[in-house]
Amino acid sequence: DRESALSSQRFLELEAIAPSELAEAMADRAARSISDNSDIIQSVLNMEMLAEGQRNPEIAKIIQRHDEHVRKQLIRLFGEKLGLCDAEARADMLMVVVSGLASRVLRHPGLDRAKLVPVLRQTLIDLMSPGPICKP
Repeated sequence: DRESALSSQRFLELEAIAPSELAEAMADRAARSISDNSDIIQSVLNMEMLAEGQRNPEIAKIIQRHDEHVRKQLIRLFGEKLGLCDAEARADMLMVVVSGLASRVLRHPGLDRAKLVPVLRQTLIDLMSPGPICKP
């Protein structure tokens, strides 16, 4: 589908980035996309699609297939390219943060997105750093 093709292209671009620069590059992209992807209209549309997925199994399959596609790409990026432990949990957490942002914009339209940028940036850098998450 169109969304999976677009995400595949974005992941190909990320593959070209050196592992030592990947966290910063992804944080930059996320910061730039806050204004693009947290548009209230897009948030409403995303919520409508999720609601329709609850009613319509075919729509649910499309949503789940795209989600699994993105999740697998993130797991591969975190596990293989960055060598991070718990790549699955990290991928899931990143997806929670991104989807939560869309929901937050809908619930709080006056959200100061500019203030979110440094917090989101640090969150993503921490998420993509070895740190103390995994202990032997």
